[in-house]
Amino acid sequence: MSASYSSPPDSDSLTNSDPADAKMDRDFIARNHIVERYLAGTLPPKGASDFERFIRANPALIDELGLADRIHCGLRLLEFSGKPEPWAEQRIRFWQRLPFVSAIAAVAALLLAALSLLGGKVSDQANLIAKLRQEVIERPILPTSSVRPVIVFPGLAGAASAARVNLTSGEMTELKIDVTQTRHSVFRVILDRVGHGRVAILDNMIKDSNSHVRLQLNPSAFGAGEYLLTLERLNLRREGTPSAWVRLNISP
Repeated sequence: MSASYSSPPDSDSLTNSDPADAKMDRDFIARNHIVERYLAGTLPPKGASDFERFIRANPALIDELGLADRIHCGLRLLEFSGKPEPWAEQRIRFWQRLPFVSAIAAVAALLLAALSLLGGKVSDQANLIAKLRQEVIERPILPTSSVRPVIVFPGLAGAASAARVNLTSGEMTELKIDVTQTRHSVFRVILDRVGHGRVAILDNMIKDSNSHVRLQLNPSAFGAGEYLLTLERLNLRREGTPSAWVRLNISP
């Protein structure tokens, strides 16, 4: 079996020659370094296919051309270099393994769900704040026709010891906070809504001749809830030291 070839000396002959007037034989293969160029992958596609057909028809030529020895030498070089054989199964890195990819996907899904939940909570909190702010703006202050005086003996051992006073919206109340236990005469009054934040700060509150710090409140201006009133005694440098506590419970 033979394919018709002339024996041109250059590489273009493998692509430009007509099979009808060319012949591939042992001499042609040796003269044009077909084996070396085939193994190096530099043969044109047509020349490579013709060479393969010729080898298929003449399998004994494999040994004559030393193809097996050359392939074995190439495999030994691959072995010495530490590179895997072309047909060896490629090693899979740990991040390419299915369990690792599945774990990453699961973590990503959990993070996405957590972010979605957090975003919903933030949105709910923002809506609640806006609603409360609007309620504060729109809350009506009930008119009062009388003032109810209340004498209070505050707690002196921290907020936990604060005296409790119940107030009702719509009833103006005058708190008379007894401070006979201290010689200081100037105070700062701080009012906080428990669980929310600061409501008011009143400076330079002076006790009267009865050793009372007087404070008039309209409870409807603050809204129902629990409030902590703290008295700070002021020194000459206007520095405050907490000294008395009163807890106010305002009902609607």
